[in-house]
Amino acid sequence: TNIGAFRTPKQPVGGGSNSLTWVEAFDVLPTDESDPEPIAIRKFEGDQELLMAAHKVRYDKGEVVEGTIGSADVWNNELDRIQFFHQRYGTSVEEMEAASVAQIASQFNVPFLGIRILSNNITNNGAYDPGTG
Repeated sequence: TNIGAFRTPKQPVGGGSNSLTWVEAFDVLPTDESDPEPIAIRKFEGDQELLMAAHKVRYDKGEVVEGTIGSADVWNNELDRIQFFHQRYGTSVEEMEAASVAQIASQFNVPFLGIRILSNNITNNGAYDPGTG
């Protein structure tokens, strides 16, 4: 899920900023290009054949979880914002690459599946592991 494409609410000079009020997500690849404001979050579904193949791979260095990757060009350290994405968009984890790759794959009709190995997790005080990173 692309969690980096939002229209912020109008605020006057000095009105401040609160990312928890940024609820108008927009679709970076609208079906109807004539719509000047395609307000909808863009989700890229993983290819089912690739997902089945991924489940067949043995991985014993941690827990394997199927879920939704929240992806944006943002390094998010705000626990309330992370919780917002989890509650509103069902994200399981955040990162910075998958939505961009999925967007290009969808434009060229290439099967896609995002797979992440987490090197740290701010939501459970996980320390950064450079070996994993």
